[in-house]
Amino acid sequence: MQTEDLAKIGFGVVVVLAIIGGIVTVGGPATGRMEKRDQARLSDIRALQNYVTCVARARDKTLPDSLDGNNECRRELDRTDPFDGTPYVYRKLSETSYELCANFELPDALSTWQRPQLDPETGCLQYEFIP
Repeated sequence: MQTEDLAKIGFGVVVVLAIIGGIVTVGGPATGRMEKRDQARLSDIRALQNYVTCVARARDKTLPDSLDGNNECRRELDRTDPFDGTPYVYRKLSETSYELCANFELPDALSTWQRPQLDPETGCLQYEFIP
């Protein structure tokens, strides 16, 4: 083999290793699909948070006990995960705080930048309603 052929082979090996390293680092297409589904869940949670705020303002600044039967703020909301069919969870924690929860596939990735902070173990985001 000539030096030129070895250089081509070496370059090919470097390119293949760089591609493999990139896929390992970012996770590949499957991770991208999971991230996209988590973003959709997060969008649903934000819509529910806006709904809870609207209901609380309409009810003399009182948080609802549940998301059911609230006619003050008529909105079509996704209350169940569109990907696995599980319902999103709303829990009133106090007179001014509550949490909304979902089954995130990559909660650790979301918890690094999401505010309010996402608890990766429970998939819950805690909110404060300020009357």
